[in-house]
Amino acid sequence: MKKRIAAAMAAVLLTAGLMTACGQDEKIQIEEPPKEVTLSFFGFKVGRTQSEALEEMISGFEKENPGVKINYEGLANSDGYLDVLYKRIDSGEADDLFMMNPFAFTVASEKGYIGERIYDLKGQSFLDQYNDTILALLNVDGRIPAVPMGASATGLLSNVDLLERHGLKVPETYPEFVHCCEVLAANDVVPIMTGFRAGGFTAGHIYAVSRSLADIDLDDVDYGALERKEISLGEMFRPGLAMVDEFNRKGYLQIIDSDDKTEKEAFASGNVAFAVVGNWQLERTNLMNPEFQYKFSALPLSDSGGIAVIRSATPICVNAQGEHLELALKFLEYMSQRKNVETFTESQTALSPLKDSGQPPEILRDISGTINAGRGFTDSDPRFPVDLVTEHLTLSSKICSGEMTVDEAVSYLDSQIEAKAE
Repeated sequence: MKKRIAAAMAAVLLTAGLMTACGQDEKIQIEEPPKEVTLSFFGFKVGRTQSEALEEMISGFEKENPGVKINYEGLANSDGYLDVLYKRIDSGEADDLFMMNPFAFTVASEKGYIGERIYDLKGQSFLDQYNDTILALLNVDGRIPAVPMGASATGLLSNVDLLERHGLKVPETYPEFVHCCEVLAANDVVPIMTGFRAGGFTAGHIYAVSRSLADIDLDDVDYGALERKEISLGEMFRPGLAMVDEFNRKGYLQIIDSDDKTEKEAFASGNVAFAVVGNWQLERTNLMNPEFQYKFSALPLSDSGGIAVIRSATPICVNAQGEHLELALKFLEYMSQRKNVETFTESQTALSPLKDSGQPPEILRDISGTINAGRGFTDSDPRFPVDLVTEHLTLSSKICSGEMTVDEAVSYLDSQIEAKAE
């Protein structure tokens, strides 16, 4: 069955006022621009190309606004970025602007941050330029906590040369994927390299989440019934967790949990066939100079064809309690200018979040076509009562290490709903 982009279907939650509250020509005005002020900006420790693009944008804003300085502090996800961010918000010491992982929107909503500590951007004129899918991804109970610098997609990175040596092609469906793994394992080749760390090179949780949701129309899910435990959250995700267990027992997975560099080197060595990665890892892969042909394509985790996992990339929030709120909003407006979004999108080898965007980079054409065909969903859907990314990274890791059975993982997910209700 053709899968619709669940997040795009959530666009019905967006009111007409969100799209037209302000005219597109309206700009944020500062009544009395400060002569000397520094805005603090906390964000991800991005790669070389992204860092250069970010520095250029910050410099451009400072030139347009003499006396204003932007102090950017970057920290890697793997170094506990979210933990540090939550502590700053909880203590009332959040920066003027900060980035937030899309899958953390659920947590931000539960903690009551949005509107209270994270400024609700609904009604800002610069939102008008973003496409409906991205606006839907940003919608959390009718509020907009951030705007992105791009649209990201997670897909399958395949060693084409290795597959061809064994008479195989890049798989498009789940049966084809399983067949590839069977043939490769029988020939003593590790089919899949993965890791279960937040912010790592590979997206280890994707196998479980995507296999479970691959052929479900998420707009037909009764999320209220999930919250009330009338529908088992654990049973909904059993198929994917069972797949991870099976792949691990059959030796299809090579689990690398040391660090991001080691994961990249493992794939670049040419000794594994597949890795599930985000588009932001493609430039880093290229810098490893792999001596083989590789392809980035849709995930072969549906019986009926490829699917893609999409997110808003590099979302930027404004501190609602910040001393320089208006100036922070003006900086966010500046960052959202088409020229800046396009520059950053290009630096991340990402998809554009804007309306009327041009063709994506060649390496993203396959997965872009999958999304445009409506075969995509987000692993950061705030309608689910738990953070799917964090939970599935932990559960998949424990299943593969033998610390937890699939049945126990299913029960654990259900228990998280009970814990929230208490």
